[in-house]
Amino acid sequence: VLLSAVVAHTPLFAQNQIETLKTQLSKTTDNNQKLNILSSLAAELTNTTPQEAVKYSNQTISLARKVGDKNFEATGYLHLGNAYFAMNRFSQSNESFNNALDLYEGVY
Repeated sequence: VLLSAVVAHTPLFAQNQIETLKTQLSKTTDNNQKLNILSSLAAELTNTTPQEAVKYSNQTISLARKVGDKNFEATGYLHLGNAYFAMNRFSQSNESFNNALDLYEGVY
C-alpha cells in the first residue's frame, strides 16, 4: 500500500521539481547556475516530455558554447541524445551521443 502511494505521487513530485527548476531559471543571472538548471530540466523532462527536453538540451549546449564550458556542452548533447532516443529518433540520438563522446574525450 505504501509503495502504491509513493508511485502515485511520483509524477506530482517530478512536476513540482520541474516547476521549481523553471522558477529558479527565470530568476538567476549566473551562467553556471543556468547551465546546472538547464541540464537538470533536460534530464528531468526526457521521459515525460522529450520535446521539451530537446529545447532545454539545446539551450544547455548554446550557453555552454557561449561561456566555453566543454563539459556542459557534452552533457547537453548527452541529454539531447536521450531525448531523441525517447522519441525514437535514433539517427539524431546517435549523432548527439557521438558529439557528447567527442567533447568528453577532449575534456578528460
